[in-house]
Order: sequence, then structure tokens, then C-alpha cells
Amino acid sequence: MNRYIFYSWFTSEFLQQEFARLFELFVPHEEVPDVRIVVGDESPNGESAHALLDLGIVVMYADYHIRRPEEYKMTLLHEAGHFLFDSESHDDFSGYFSLLKRRQKFIKENVLPNHLEDFVYCSKSQKVEYTFACSGCGDRTVSTCDGITCAACDRNMLLVGGL
Repeated sequence: MNRYIFYSWFTSEFLQQEFARLFELFVPHEEVPDVRIVVGDESPNGESAHALLDLGIVVMYADYHIRRPEEYKMTLLHEAGHFLFDSESHDDFSGYFSLLKRRQKFIKENVLPNHLEDFVYCSKSQKVEYTFACSGCGDRTVSTCDGITCAACDRNMLLVGGL
């Protein structure tokens, strides 16, 4: 029996509608990218999704999102960023994430993580939480990333726990 049968909501049609809805909600001043969303069963490297810019396709991996169903909205917005900037890199994602975070304040459904690194890189197979402290302002935070930047003073934070 197919283990994905229980996740009948995770379809190309549903994800296509969510892609358009989320983009219009978070980036209303831009036209929704002409992108087709398809569902792949298993990701080759534990990825959540993959943008195929030249084909105008986003492959959303079911195995990843079955383990983390709450991340599909964030993944769709992340992949939309690749088409918005027409780039496979994440060079422009800092500004994009800042825009999305500003918009999140006015949107009831919580879609975005607290840190850019959590938005740019998908979660690891086994979610490990790290504790970080800022050497500048002393702010502390917990994240699933290997290294993060302090939101308060923009310094690299030091790993202090979770090893």
C-alpha cells in the first residue's frame, strides 16, 4: 500500500492553489510567477522541494512534507522566491525574507520561521535544536540551523547548546 495515500491533501492541484494564494497574500505588489507545482514521491537529498527555473516547475517532495506538514506553506513561498529573482541561489533571499516577515505581522496564519536560515535551508531529517547566544547584545535563541545571525544586532550568534 502506498504510504502517501493518507495524505490525499498533498496534491499538485491543492499546492498550485496554495502557491497562488500565499504569493498574493505575502507579495501583493508582484505578479504571481507562472509556475506549475508537481508532487514528487521522494527527495533525492532530503530536500523539501526543488525549483526547475528553465521549465517553470516546482517539485514538492511528499516524503519531506509528510514528516513536516506544517512547512509546506513556507516551502511554497521559498520556491516562489527563486522564480521572483530568476535565480537558483539564495543571494536575494535576505531582502525577500525581510519583506515576508513584515507582511507576516498583518497576516493571521503563521507561515514563516523566526530566522532567515530556517527559511533558506530545509529542516534536517532528524530535527536537532541548537541554542545560540549573541556576543553583542546577549540575546538567546533556539534554531534548527547550524549557525544564525542575531535578529537584534545582526552579528553571528555563538553556539552554546544542542551538540
